[in-house]
Amino acid sequence: MASLKGFGKKTEAAILENIDLAAEAGKRISIADARLAADAVVEDLLAVEEVTQAAVAGSCRRRRESCGDLDVLATSASADAAMDCLAANSLVEKVLMRGETKMRVRLNSGVEMDLRVVPDESYGAAMQYFTGSKEHNVVIRGMAKDLGLKVNEYGVFKGEEQVAGATEEDVYAALDLPWVPPELRENRL
Repeated sequence: MASLKGFGKKTEAAILENIDLAAEAGKRISIADARLAADAVVEDLLAVEEVTQAAVAGSCRRRRESCGDLDVLATSASADAAMDCLAANSLVEKVLMRGETKMRVRLNSGVEMDLRVVPDESYGAAMQYFTGSKEHNVVIRGMAKDLGLKVNEYGVFKGEEQVAGATEEDVYAALDLPWVPPELRENRL
């Protein structure tokens, strides 16, 4: 391409980059379609007697313009009951992986969805962690370390003792922070 008149190395690089972006965009779904699918799954999960909480996480919760996959988080007296519900959902084309507390499925639309089932005492920490973004989580872990704490998807810990984790508000409060709305968790400069 660089040999064509008017097409230099910069133009060639820009075109190649846009081709890569277009290919990536083809693997993503709009936030509107993502919310429809994720909300339908959450509604079904909340109808299961053993499920006490269920909500959308990940980039869909952060309201990104498009989503590469979907994340749903639930608490349940029976992880199997929650996963059985997802497996039986009419939106699901195929179960790709099923563990003790995590399941990955491919929806009829081709997008993949992860379901994670966590204990009540870790729900807020898991919601914060799986909502992300990765960059936001790196900043949060650094702040925790500065306070002598450790943050992960299971909670906020001082040594071996869990000091927060049931709610996102508790997770942020343990770090002397106000709750941060998901849409603001991108940490882009």
